Amino acid sequence: MGSFSLPCGCTWSRTAAALLDREVDAAWLIDLDELRLVWANIAALSLWRVESLEVLRGHDFTTLLDAHTLGKLGGLRELVRQGHAAFDAWTILAENAQAIPVDVLLCAVHLSGGHVGVLCRARMGQAMRIPRGLETLEHTRLMVSMFTTQGELLFQNAASDRTHISPAPGTVDVFSARFAELGQAEQARTRLLTEQTVDEEVQVRTQSGLRWHNLRAWNTTDPATGAPCWLVEEQDISRRRRNEEALAEAQADLARRVKERTAELERQRDLLQGMFDAISAITMVVNASGRIIQANAWARTFFHGTPLVGRDVREICSFPADGELEAWFEAGDAPAEPVEITVDLPSDRRNVLWTPHLTTPSEGSPQLVLSGIDVTPLREAESHLQVADRMATIGTLAAGIAHDLNNPLAVVITNTELLLEDARTLGLEPEGMSMLQECRDGARRAATIVSQLRTFARGSASGEAGTAHVCSVVAFAARMVHNQLRHRAQMDVVCADDLFARIDESRLGQVVLNLLMLSLEAIEAGQASQHHVKVTARREPGSWLVLEVEDDGPGLKPEDLRRVFDPYSGSRTPPQGFVGLGLAVSHRIVTDAGGRIELDSAVGRGTKVQVWLPALDSPSTLPQRTAPRPATPAPAAHQARILVVDDEEHMRSVVRRTLRDHHVDGAANGREALELIAHHGYDLILCDVMMPEMTGVELFQHLQAHHPTLVSKVTFLSGGAFTPETRRFLESVGRPVIDKPFRMEELRRRVAAALAAGA
Repeated sequence: MGSFSLPCGCTWSRTAAALLDREVDAAWLIDLDELRLVWANIAALSLWRVESLEVLRGHDFTTLLDAHTLGKLGGLRELVRQGHAAFDAWTILAENAQAIPVDVLLCAVHLSGGHVGVLCRARMGQAMRIPRGLETLEHTRLMVSMFTTQGELLFQNAASDRTHISPAPGTVDVFSARFAELGQAEQARTRLLTEQTVDEEVQVRTQSGLRWHNLRAWNTTDPATGAPCWLVEEQDISRRRRNEEALAEAQADLARRVKERTAELERQRDLLQGMFDAISAITMVVNASGRIIQANAWARTFFHGTPLVGRDVREICSFPADGELEAWFEAGDAPAEPVEITVDLPSDRRNVLWTPHLTTPSEGSPQLVLSGIDVTPLREAESHLQVADRMATIGTLAAGIAHDLNNPLAVVITNTELLLEDARTLGLEPEGMSMLQECRDGARRAATIVSQLRTFARGSASGEAGTAHVCSVVAFAARMVHNQLRHRAQMDVVCADDLFARIDESRLGQVVLNLLMLSLEAIEAGQASQHHVKVTARREPGSWLVLEVEDDGPGLKPEDLRRVFDPYSGSRTPPQGFVGLGLAVSHRIVTDAGGRIELDSAVGRGTKVQVWLPALDSPSTLPQRTAPRPATPAPAAHQARILVVDDEEHMRSVVRRTLRDHHVDGAANGREALELIAHHGYDLILCDVMMPEMTGVELFQHLQAHHPTLVSKVTFLSGGAFTPETRRFLESVGRPVIDKPFRMEELRRRVAAALAAGA
């Protein structure tokens, strides 16, 4: 019907009229409310043989239709009012009441004033085309031509004549000659012969050169002869094609520039991402709602690959105060100083020192950049330093106490034993002897307790190996906590005497003491008969020794159990914070010794701590003074000359009394000893290790340099207060050491052995 159509229910406009005016087929508009003709295009004017629209405007349309067609208008009015399109066959009464059949397309149209009209577009029948059909083609702006099926030109309108080149004389196939490409002409001919119609854009030769036309062709008949022919309608679309080509070129150029810019942006993004990932700090970008929108490689590694983008940062970072993150965004500023925040990892909790920075992109909402470093090792080191300092203080205090008590205890024990030895000579009654025995036993018990304090005084560096007699260590730790524990629980100890572990004895004592204190703090005082603390030591298959401390206290909550080895993070923190560091310190001591520590606890069933340590088959590396001492020969029959060097006068006196079968001289310090050595020859030198002015070590070194023959005659006396360096020195020189307080028999036996060795 034509190249232009209107949707049903459209509003009539001048644009619609102008477009329809270019059509070959007749078109007109009827006001259905008044049944008058409102508008008609040029083809319709030719149909009714009038020269202008004014002649027909307002004409009663019923006079232009035959009776049969008039009968259809009633039903048509309702159909069109409902906005439907319809096809129908009408008969138009033209000039002299000539009846012309037409096929009509009806479409509803909105008119001004609320009226409804119908737009009619008609394809005229053969009766109209024969007398005047070709004349109407002169009124259209389109180029219209008619060809025989062999391509011979039958007719062309003025528009076509002005455009196309006149065919050369003798040219038969004018249709094909108009195409710029022969292939396009053949395709058009083939389609017309087979498909009956052609509608495509082709390049043609015109008087102004090559142009692009939209060519529409269809099969029809020659109005004069009735022979088959082709009716061709052309529209110049060269400007549109140029515009389209220019647009395509512009689009291609734009696409190229967009591609180049995109590639550049991707390179810059990759560069920025590379720089972002290269930052050697945990870095995340957070939006105002707290969501993580970006995280660098360091952060992804720190969080063990856990997805971060899209997650709420408050789920993994414990900010010091509720609403602190929101406050930063509201204030538009972050703290100038770094903020330490605890971060929860899937299997750990770490301390991270964050440096926050608020930034606002050129287009967008404020963002918070969090850049942090893991300071957990630093905090652990600080804790260890605090503990080391505290333990060093305890060790120094213990060593001083042991040294200061050992000398008077030695005096008490030895003098008591001497009195008991001379009881009959002195005429002591049985009750008096019993009292002396009680004094001796009490002093010995005190000496045993004091000797245990040396555990702290002999502490070694964390990396220093040693050998610990496990049962002795457990017994010492049990005595240390006995006074506090006896009000809370009963203690059971199951430990074989032949268990030795590869760990410094003092540090194992520290571990056992910490674990017992953990159990002590877990149990309330006042119900000792209802609670138990069990300490078990056993050998496991392989080279492992297991030490267990188990209590039936309330147990730990899961959240406390996960952080139990963090300093000060447990729920069993006593007033002075001792246990708060105890498990953390114990964990470090055990792992440094090549072992491991495991804790099993649950609310309502108590707590069990297992310490796994490398086991030793024999105590070959125990200090010499703790090893069993073999029997010594009986004292020599001759009187020996012995020098006792000790800053305690009572100690010199008690040694003199104990060794009264020999000639004993005394010196209060190393300098006095050197003066006596210069005038006398001695068979044995008993020398205290720690003395003012000149220590026993310094005296020994002087003898090595100036009196080397006396070096083998030196036996050291020790109250226990000496440094690790002093202990290493004593072990290196290999001289005997007699620990204070000593028993009378032990001193005499050791002296006799030393004299026999130097004879």
